[in-house]
Amino acid sequence: MSSEDESANIVSNEEKPISTVSHKRRVRFPSDESQLRMISIAPEPLADQPLSSLGVILQRYRGACQRLQIRPLNCLLEQLNTMDDRRKSFHDRLECLKIINERLDLKHIDAIEEILSRCRFYLLDVDSSFSDDSTLVQFFDVIEYYESCTHLNLSNNRSINFQGYQALTRYMRKTRFLERLDMNSIRFDDTSMLGFGRSLRMSTTLYELHVESCQLNGKILQKLIQNIRACPCLRELYLCDNRLQVQDSILINDLIRSCGQFLNVLDLRSNSLQDNGMSHIASQLSQYDEHHTHQNTIYKLNFQSNQLTYQGVGFLAKSLLHNRTIRSLNLSHNPITNEGLFLLRDALLTNRTINELILRNCRLTDQAVIALAEFIAESSVIQYLDLRENNIQASGICGMAIAMKSNKSLLKVDFDPMDLSVNSSLNQNIDRTTTNTNSLLSLSNLRRMTVGLGSFNSNNSANNSNPAMNNNNSRELNEQKAKWMNDIECICQRNLLLYEDQLRRQEVEQITNNHEEIVTNGNDQQESSITTPNDILLEEDVPLESINDENLTTVTEHNSEDISTTTNDNSQPIEILVNGIHDDIEQSEDINQEKEQASNDLDNNQEQSINEISNNHNSNDEEITAETVDSLPNGDNQETLQTNMIESTLVNSESIPVTFEDDENEGDDGKQQIRHSDSLYLLRKKTVNDDDDDDDGNNTSDDESQISSIIEPTRSIIDGV
Repeated sequence: MSSEDESANIVSNEEKPISTVSHKRRVRFPSDESQLRMISIAPEPLADQPLSSLGVILQRYRGACQRLQIRPLNCLLEQLNTMDDRRKSFHDRLECLKIINERLDLKHIDAIEEILSRCRFYLLDVDSSFSDDSTLVQFFDVIEYYESCTHLNLSNNRSINFQGYQALTRYMRKTRFLERLDMNSIRFDDTSMLGFGRSLRMSTTLYELHVESCQLNGKILQKLIQNIRACPCLRELYLCDNRLQVQDSILINDLIRSCGQFLNVLDLRSNSLQDNGMSHIASQLSQYDEHHTHQNTIYKLNFQSNQLTYQGVGFLAKSLLHNRTIRSLNLSHNPITNEGLFLLRDALLTNRTINELILRNCRLTDQAVIALAEFIAESSVIQYLDLRENNIQASGICGMAIAMKSNKSLLKVDFDPMDLSVNSSLNQNIDRTTTNTNSLLSLSNLRRMTVGLGSFNSNNSANNSNPAMNNNNSRELNEQKAKWMNDIECICQRNLLLYEDQLRRQEVEQITNNHEEIVTNGNDQQESSITTPNDILLEEDVPLESINDENLTTVTEHNSEDISTTTNDNSQPIEILVNGIHDDIEQSEDINQEKEQASNDLDNNQEQSINEISNNHNSNDEEITAETVDSLPNGDNQETLQTNMIESTLVNSESIPVTFEDDENEGDDGKQQIRHSDSLYLLRKKTVNDDDDDDDGNNTSDDESQISSIIEPTRSIIDGV
């Protein structure tokens, strides 16, 4: 029975909830940060890894392959044997490591880890090398641990599934060095785009993304744009050869509107946007924000091979009238013809930001080049111009050469190469040094100058009756064309030298400005730390008697210590400046010591002279007061008492030894005090003598002469000091 009762009690106790405790429990946390004792940062893997040569790495790789019983990859053996090694430490990177069209498995990844654990690369190219997700997961773990690359190429790996994208997401979330990712020729669907979009959102270092030839259109492109919005670190986006149609231009418009604040480069090559698609994109590019709050920062656009005509270029030209961010424009391989270039020329004359214009294979002729030459003559921003694969003859080259005479910014012009070899004797060309900025060319003037050459060229093509004459004329024309091209190249070289000189001057100015900022910051710190004796007097209200030379020397020593402590962390120019300040302080201390000796001698002389003056004043005052007290009324008695009080205070002030400090103003104040006391004494004597009889006038004159004879030597001494 007892055992049954005990079990029943135990069951009843277990069923009852615990409502109270035997003692009070309180948890308190400190209000300040005193509980934070130490901060620990995880060490970087292989931070102290020694530098291994490529020969040692090659031996390690072969040994790993032999241990794992696999065949070494020939591409890795060739690269390790021929690679240029310029590393000085483990943290330095080699150029690239390519593993292309190789079927990698887990054993190969283990062997490649022997290479990746001992050297790092800028580019790691594994194009078409993975067949399953397990190998890819292990590969991402290895490159994430060793931070093996800054540019990863995963193109043509179409077997990436859900686990592979999960591993890519973990890698992009943890890595600190990945800047570029290539995912070209990968077929994305809804699930794969979901995993890839998650990896983009997790990235914090990705700068450049290439998704070319991936058939990104419609809903897939829309999902990609939604994920790119959550990746503000991205700066360059390449959507080349994705079969973008006119309806996809609306999505591109949304991309520019939502991501244009952080995107800088947008590449849309080899698509089919056409003129209607360009109208949608240009409408977003033309929106100019006056307050610069939502303005896009895209400065490079590439519309190569998008089936654009002069109408599409017209839409783009209207947007350039309001856009102030685009600096590079590529319209190559689009049939824009001369009409499109005329529209573009009018916009370029207003736009002052485009410095790179690529018009390769745009079906341009001499008239278009002459129209472009007018822009070249007036532009101060354009730096590069590409006119290759166009039907440009001698007249267009001549117009460009004349326009280059007024240009100082164009650094390079690309034309189709000439078959005729030009000798060095063809140097009698246009003047390369003098430029006439006032003679700006117009389209009519250039046409008037080159109309003869154009007709000459057409006549040569029409008249085939005399083959020998035609050959001579064509040879002369080609020589003249080559001469003009040589002139353009020489002017571009001159502009390049001027541009490099300008950059050099800007660097020097920036260095000097930084140096001046450092010096001014050091001076501000010194001024805040140095306190002068005058500042001490004003702040503490110390009387003059308490300030002596010993206090001044201690103050200067204390200030010099403050200067030395505040300038230890500054740069070398500030240390030189502080050393000069120390020298000045030492010199001031020597001067103070010399002035101490001079002031002591002067104090002794002044004390003797002032004592004599005070004794004479006291004797004269006793005589005068004894004679005049009885004869004066009550008001006069009060005046005499006041004058006696003033005299006593003056004598006491004169008995105080005068201290000469470094400040000249204080010395002047001392002189004014002595002269003011003398004038008060004479004024008092004069008022007293006016009320006395005429017989007492001789005594006053004797007293004044006596006082003047005593005061003049003291004034001369003070003036000398």
